[in-house]
Amino acid sequence: MIEFTRDVMTLATNGVKNGVKNSVTTDVTTEVAIDVMIDVTTEAASDVTNDVTTAATTTSVMTGVM
Repeated sequence: MIEFTRDVMTLATNGVKNGVKNSVTTDVTTEVAIDVMIDVTTEAASDVTNDVTTAATTTSVMTGVM
């Protein structure tokens, strides 16, 4: 009976360790993925803004010259 209890406790402990490890891995992976998405989105938005600003500036300079 004592042996059985010890085995059950070991299984329970390992289950908790694995559960925590998996949760941490998932959290970290999700966090990194979100950070990368934010970086890429920000970068893309910044590029579009720069492109639009450059295009507008170029157009106004050309219009002014003409």
